[in-house]
Amino acid sequence: MESVLQEIVTNHQNLLTNDKIKTIIRARNFFSNLRVLLFVLNPLRKAVLALESRSATLADCFLSLARLVAVLNKLSKSFDLAFHSHCAKIINKRCVEFDDDNYVTCFFLDPRYRSAPLKKYAFRRILLCAASIGKKLGFDRYECETLCDQIIKYKDGMEPFDLDTTFARDNPLN
Repeated sequence: MESVLQEIVTNHQNLLTNDKIKTIIRARNFFSNLRVLLFVLNPLRKAVLALESRSATLADCFLSLARLVAVLNKLSKSFDLAFHSHCAKIINKRCVEFDDDNYVTCFFLDPRYRSAPLKKYAFRRILLCAASIGKKLGFDRYECETLCDQIIKYKDGMEPFDLDTTFARDNPLN
């Protein structure tokens, strides 16, 4: 695209009727800014496509947000301070919204992310959230303890959660 636009500005100026566009394209950092914009918007595009999927889960939302945070952290702070600050403000707001026990529990229970490292006290939050959900479903104390024991086994990959499920992911019914 860069070479095509350069060719138009240099050799076919009559195709561009707006002199402002010519000035913008000739600007030294125009294509550099486009590359940065692509760097930021591409993961955002992928996140939107993933979240529009019928099989999207809360874990996918959580992971998409984490990917956007990683992209923002890689973005040069010298690019455009106002743009960088605006993105950081929005992402920080969304991160606060996602700091919810239900979201963290959904992320943890998704088999694709079970081995993801957890922050300090996150596993405690997951157990308390699961027990709270169990209680709302009418579980008694024994059933809540059993549920928590099963979650611990799930985390540690112990039986019956030690099965190789890679064959199931390729199943068209999934």
